[in-house]
Amino acid sequence: EKLLEGTRINNPVVQLVLSGVYSDMCELVPLFQQIERVRQGSLEAYFYPGEVAHGLTYVHVEDCADAFARAVARYEGANAGVYRLLIGEDEPVSYKTIHDRASRVFHGRRQPILPMPRGLAKLGAWGLGKLGSAFGKRRFIQPWMVDFAGEHFEFDLSTTRRELGWIARHDLHERLDRILQIAKHHPELWLSINRARPW
Repeated sequence: EKLLEGTRINNPVVQLVLSGVYSDMCELVPLFQQIERVRQGSLEAYFYPGEVAHGLTYVHVEDCADAFARAVARYEGANAGVYRLLIGEDEPVSYKTIHDRASRVFHGRRQPILPMPRGLAKLGAWGLGKLGSAFGKRRFIQPWMVDFAGEHFEFDLSTTRRELGWIARHDLHERLDRILQIAKHHPELWLSINRARPW
Protein backbone atom coordinates (compact mmCIF):
# COMPACT_ATOMS: atom_id res chain seq x y z
CA GLU A 1 0.00 0.00 0.00
CA LYS A 2 2.79 2.43 0.86
CA LEU A 3 4.56 1.64 -2.42
CA LEU A 4 1.41 2.29 -4.45
CA GLU A 5 0.52 5.46 -2.58
CA GLY A 6 4.03 6.84 -3.06
CA THR A 7 4.16 6.13 -6.79
CA ARG A 8 3.36 9.01 -9.13
CA ILE A 9 1.00 7.57 -11.70
CA ASN A 10 -1.71 9.05 -13.87
CA ASN A 11 -4.25 6.35 -13.14
CA PRO A 12 -6.47 5.67 -10.16
CA VAL A 13 -5.22 3.21 -7.53
CA VAL A 14 -8.04 1.27 -5.91
CA GLN A 15 -7.37 -0.51 -2.64
CA LEU A 16 -10.00 -3.02 -1.59
CA VAL A 17 -9.45 -3.84 2.07
CA LEU A 18 -10.88 -7.33 2.45
CA SER A 19 -12.23 -8.94 5.57
CA GLY A 20 -11.77 -12.70 6.03
CA VAL A 21 -12.65 -14.27 2.67
CA TYR A 22 -14.45 -17.62 2.96
CA SER A 23 -16.39 -20.04 0.76
CA ASP A 24 -19.08 -22.62 1.43
CA MET A 25 -16.22 -25.08 2.04
CA CYS A 26 -14.65 -22.59 4.49
CA GLU A 27 -11.17 -22.17 2.91
CA LEU A 28 -10.24 -19.51 5.45
CA VAL A 29 -7.42 -20.81 7.63
CA PRO A 30 -8.27 -19.21 11.02
CA LEU A 31 -11.95 -20.10 10.68
CA PHE A 32 -11.10 -23.65 9.61
CA GLN A 33 -8.70 -24.07 12.52
CA GLN A 34 -11.30 -22.93 15.07
CA ILE A 35 -14.00 -25.21 13.64
CA GLU A 36 -11.58 -28.13 13.36
CA ARG A 37 -10.50 -27.83 17.00
CA VAL A 38 -14.13 -28.14 18.05
CA ARG A 39 -14.83 -30.95 15.58
CA GLN A 40 -11.92 -32.97 16.92
CA GLY A 41 -12.81 -32.24 20.54
CA SER A 42 -9.36 -30.73 21.09
CA LEU A 43 -8.67 -29.45 24.59
CA GLU A 44 -7.49 -26.17 23.05
CA ALA A 45 -11.02 -25.51 21.80
CA TYR A 46 -12.26 -24.89 25.33
CA PHE A 47 -9.80 -22.21 26.38
CA TYR A 48 -9.48 -18.69 24.99
CA PRO A 49 -7.26 -15.80 26.13
CA GLY A 50 -9.50 -13.03 24.87
CA GLU A 51 -13.03 -11.61 24.87
CA VAL A 52 -15.19 -14.33 23.30
CA ALA A 53 -17.98 -11.88 22.43
CA HIS A 54 -15.62 -10.08 20.06
CA GLY A 55 -15.25 -11.21 16.48
CA LEU A 56 -14.13 -10.57 12.93
CA THR A 57 -15.83 -9.38 9.79
CA TYR A 58 -16.04 -11.87 6.92
CA VAL A 59 -16.93 -11.83 3.24
CA HIS A 60 -17.98 -14.67 0.93
CA VAL A 61 -15.69 -15.22 -2.06
CA GLU A 62 -18.58 -14.61 -4.49
CA ASP A 63 -19.27 -11.21 -2.91
CA CYS A 64 -15.55 -10.48 -3.03
CA ALA A 65 -15.44 -11.18 -6.77
CA ASP A 66 -18.48 -8.94 -7.28
CA ALA A 67 -16.74 -6.11 -5.41
CA PHE A 68 -13.66 -6.41 -7.63
CA ALA A 69 -15.77 -6.34 -10.79
CA ARG A 70 -17.68 -3.27 -9.59
CA ALA A 71 -14.45 -1.50 -8.62
CA VAL A 72 -12.93 -2.04 -12.07
CA ALA A 73 -16.09 -0.73 -13.76
CA ARG A 74 -16.43 2.22 -11.38
CA TYR A 75 -12.87 3.52 -11.48
CA GLU A 76 -11.88 2.78 -15.08
CA GLY A 77 -11.02 6.19 -16.49
CA ALA A 78 -11.43 7.92 -13.11
CA ASN A 79 -9.18 10.74 -11.96
CA ALA A 80 -5.77 9.77 -10.64
CA GLY A 81 -5.74 9.19 -6.92
CA VAL A 82 -5.95 6.52 -4.26
CA TYR A 83 -9.38 5.09 -3.53
CA ARG A 84 -9.62 2.88 -0.44
CA LEU A 85 -12.74 0.80 0.17
CA LEU A 86 -13.67 -1.73 2.85
CA ILE A 87 -15.16 -5.03 1.67
CA GLY A 88 -17.01 -7.14 4.22
CA GLU A 89 -20.34 -8.19 5.62
CA ASP A 90 -22.44 -5.87 7.75
CA GLU A 91 -21.83 -7.53 11.11
CA PRO A 92 -18.86 -9.35 12.64
CA VAL A 93 -19.29 -12.93 13.86
CA SER A 94 -18.02 -13.53 17.37
CA TYR A 95 -15.61 -16.26 18.43
CA LYS A 96 -18.29 -17.55 20.83
CA THR A 97 -20.95 -17.74 18.11
CA ILE A 98 -18.74 -19.95 15.97
CA HIS A 99 -17.75 -22.10 18.97
CA ASP A 100 -21.33 -22.56 20.19
CA ARG A 101 -22.75 -23.46 16.81
CA ALA A 102 -19.88 -25.82 16.00
CA SER A 103 -20.12 -27.60 19.33
CA ARG A 104 -23.87 -28.13 18.87
CA VAL A 105 -23.37 -29.61 15.39
CA PHE A 106 -20.46 -31.88 16.30
CA HIS A 107 -21.25 -32.78 19.91
CA GLY A 108 -24.97 -32.17 20.30
CA ARG A 109 -24.69 -29.42 22.91
CA ARG A 110 -23.11 -26.08 23.54
CA GLN A 111 -19.76 -26.55 25.24
CA PRO A 112 -18.02 -24.01 27.46
CA ILE A 113 -15.12 -21.72 26.65
CA LEU A 114 -12.99 -21.02 29.68
CA PRO A 115 -10.91 -17.84 30.03
CA MET A 116 -7.15 -18.25 30.08
CA PRO A 117 -4.46 -15.71 31.05
CA ARG A 118 -2.48 -14.54 28.05
CA GLY A 119 0.84 -15.42 29.64
CA LEU A 120 -0.26 -19.00 30.23
CA ALA A 121 -1.69 -19.22 26.71
CA LYS A 122 1.63 -18.06 25.21
CA LEU A 123 3.54 -20.57 27.31
CA GLY A 124 1.15 -23.34 26.25
CA ALA A 125 1.41 -22.39 22.56
CA TRP A 126 5.20 -22.35 22.82
CA GLY A 127 5.34 -25.73 24.60
CA LEU A 128 2.89 -27.43 22.26
CA GLY A 129 4.75 -25.97 19.29
CA LYS A 130 8.02 -27.46 20.51
CA LEU A 131 6.33 -30.80 21.15
CA GLY A 132 4.74 -30.76 17.71
CA SER A 133 8.08 -29.96 16.07
CA ALA A 134 9.69 -32.91 17.84
CA PHE A 135 7.14 -35.18 16.15
CA GLY A 136 7.31 -33.41 12.80
CA LYS A 137 3.92 -31.71 13.21
CA ARG A 138 3.44 -28.01 12.64
CA ARG A 139 0.91 -26.37 14.95
CA PHE A 140 -1.26 -23.49 13.82
CA ILE A 141 -1.48 -21.52 17.07
CA GLN A 142 1.74 -19.59 17.71
CA PRO A 143 2.64 -17.57 20.82
CA TRP A 144 2.51 -14.25 18.91
CA MET A 145 -1.13 -14.89 17.99
CA VAL A 146 -2.22 -14.70 21.63
CA ASP A 147 -1.86 -10.91 21.66
CA PHE A 148 -4.50 -10.70 18.93
CA ALA A 149 -7.06 -12.97 20.62
CA GLY A 150 -10.29 -11.14 21.29
CA GLU A 151 -9.74 -8.34 18.78
CA HIS A 152 -12.89 -6.91 17.23
CA PHE A 153 -13.25 -5.69 13.64
CA GLU A 154 -16.42 -4.05 12.40
CA PHE A 155 -16.45 -2.21 9.08
CA ASP A 156 -18.19 1.05 8.23
CA LEU A 157 -19.30 0.19 4.71
CA SER A 158 -21.10 3.44 3.88
CA THR A 159 -18.35 4.65 1.50
CA THR A 160 -18.25 1.29 -0.29
CA ARG A 161 -22.03 1.32 -0.75
CA ARG A 162 -21.95 4.87 -2.07
CA GLU A 163 -19.00 4.35 -4.44
CA LEU A 164 -19.73 0.84 -5.75
CA GLY A 165 -23.39 0.24 -4.95
CA TRP A 166 -22.06 -2.95 -3.33
CA ILE A 167 -23.50 -4.88 -0.43
CA ALA A 168 -22.69 -8.42 0.66
CA ARG A 169 -25.35 -10.88 -0.50
CA HIS A 170 -24.03 -13.63 1.75
CA ASP A 171 -23.69 -13.63 5.52
CA LEU A 172 -21.55 -15.98 7.60
CA HIS A 173 -24.25 -15.96 10.29
CA GLU A 174 -26.44 -17.73 7.71
CA ARG A 175 -23.76 -19.73 5.83
CA LEU A 176 -22.04 -21.13 8.92
CA ASP A 177 -24.46 -24.04 9.36
CA ARG A 178 -23.82 -25.15 5.78
CA ILE A 179 -20.07 -25.07 6.37
CA LEU A 180 -20.45 -27.04 9.60
CA GLN A 181 -22.65 -29.66 7.97
CA ILE A 182 -20.02 -30.25 5.28
CA ALA A 183 -17.38 -30.65 7.98
CA LYS A 184 -19.60 -33.13 9.84
CA HIS A 185 -20.92 -35.26 6.99
CA HIS A 186 -18.03 -35.01 4.50
CA PRO A 187 -14.92 -34.84 6.70
CA GLU A 188 -12.52 -36.22 4.09
CA LEU A 189 -13.57 -33.56 1.57
CA TRP A 190 -13.53 -30.90 4.30
CA LEU A 191 -9.98 -31.78 5.33
CA SER A 192 -8.61 -32.23 1.82
CA ILE A 193 -9.75 -28.76 0.74
CA ASN A 194 -8.91 -26.84 3.89
CA ARG A 195 -5.59 -28.47 4.69
CA ALA A 196 -4.45 -27.50 1.21
CA ARG A 197 -4.72 -23.82 2.09
CA PRO A 198 -1.28 -22.30 2.73
CA TRP A 199 -0.44 -21.06 6.22
